[in-house]
Amino acid sequence: MTVTNDAIDLKALLYALTQQREPLPEPLQHALQKAGRALQQNQREAADQMLDCVRSYTPLDTAYREALQELDREYASQQRTKNLSAIANSAGIDWFFINDIIPADDWVLIAKQSLQAQQSKPAQGEFWDHADRIAVMIAGGTAIGGSVAYIPGAIIGALIGAGFGGYISFSKRRPSRSS
Repeated sequence: MTVTNDAIDLKALLYALTQQREPLPEPLQHALQKAGRALQQNQREAADQMLDCVRSYTPLDTAYREALQELDREYASQQRTKNLSAIANSAGIDWFFINDIIPADDWVLIAKQSLQAQQSKPAQGEFWDHADRIAVMIAGGTAIGGSVAYIPGAIIGALIGAGFGGYISFSKRRPSRSS
């Protein structure tokens, strides 16, 4: 793990942890916790210790390398993938890792629980997508109604726009964009 790519490396490690079928061996878990405590204290060798631990356990190392490759492709093409973006965004990854993962006795379990919690939450952006759509419909209805019948037309156009915007935002079923 390099200092400049800590967020990507931690994201890859979290993804690799979610791919494990069983808890990590106890000596590895203790070594990771020790490296994690060093990371909490901003020790320079912490990232190298963490990477050494990951490399020492083949299933974790394989999943970690695959995650790094996927993240490289994701950032190179500026597209998000469903599994990797569900874990956490880069801004909060350090906080999550330091406060939730490091102190845990079973890193695999905590990473999987986090992934499940992220996937079960409705997307925050989804609400704003609906609100934006309604606002655009209200503005359009107001403009059209106002141009036809001035103030009463603007009011009626806004109400019609709000109704139609609500219909297309909430009533109509659309296929998921994250598939």
